[in-house]
Amino acid sequence: MAFGTYMALVLDKSSRRLLKEMAEIYIDDIGDYKWDGDHMTITMDADDEQLAQDGAISRVRTKAVGSNGRVVAVAVDDGGLSENSKPHITLGMAGGAKGEESNNLKFNQKFPSLVLKGKIKAFDSKRASTMDRNYIASELVTAAREITAGGQWLEAY
Repeated sequence: MAFGTYMALVLDKSSRRLLKEMAEIYIDDIGDYKWDGDHMTITMDADDEQLAQDGAISRVRTKAVGSNGRVVAVAVDDGGLSENSKPHITLGMAGGAKGEESNNLKFNQKFPSLVLKGKIKAFDSKRASTMDRNYIASELVTAAREITAGGQWLEAY
């Protein structure tokens, strides 16, 4: 199954750092997961209205944490930005787990309310499939590096 254009809110450097620091304080077993807390998926197949947001800066507010021993994620209030019925940022995955497993979590663990900022990015994901997310993952890493290196707004709140 192929997808069109994948879109995500890629968190800025300050937000990624803050999120990781708070996760290490509030989530006892966060060290058991491979860290992944750098983006929130908006859609796997963007329409024209969503594509028009590419490059825009947006914010989300953290609400609560969910985990199941395979994935851990923080639910966010995104103001309707994500198509996901449970908008979240996957914070980490255990070996063999996939990020989309976070879609089925119950977010019932306390977590501080943090405002996180990032840039909406569109990625050509025609090569990606449900079995091969490496392409999207590598594009997210590239985007996070570009955003960190390229913008004064990263550290500004």
